Amino acid sequence: MLEKNNDYDSSGNEYGTDSEFIENVIRSFIFYFETLSFSDQQSCDPGEFLCHDHVTCVSQSWLCDGDPDCPDDSDESLDTCPG
Repeated sequence: MLEKNNDYDSSGNEYGTDSEFIENVIRSFIFYFETLSFSDQQSCDPGEFLCHDHVTCVSQSWLCDGDPDCPDDSDESLDTCPG
């Protein structure tokens, strides 16, 4: 039976154990997705509403008018138009 070797020093890998390697991979993915989500966010001009898709801006005068203008209908949603 083969023994699992957790020491990667002989292969030139910078990580010492499987758990360190996995932890660094997870951190890299988290950083990548956080960066991706922030870079996709749009900022709207004054007088505009940022739809919940974080990409589309519509005029604030179009909010809660009964006509969905955002691709996700967030300009007519209950959290945007509470009553």
